[in-house]
Amino acid sequence: MGERLGQIVRQRRQELHLDQQELGQRAGMSQSAVSEIETGAITRPTEQCLSDLATALKVTYVKLLHAAVEDQDERNREKSSNP
Repeated sequence: MGERLGQIVRQRRQELHLDQQELGQRAGMSQSAVSEIETGAITRPTEQCLSDLATALKVTYVKLLHAAVEDQDERNREKSSNP
């Protein structure tokens, strides 16, 4: 869960040679929030959170939103197949 978004955030953060603390500072969030997004512990990031991350990571908001929606769709499919 949260794998697509988390993978994108982690990969792009590493490409920019940022640690989680630095990304958090650039995006206006804590290091732990960045970690939770990367691991999928935060399953429904806000639009503002995605926008701030997109700016900090120099990617489009749509790319992060698409990944978050795909993650949510996957969770919904898992819930419906495991009643």
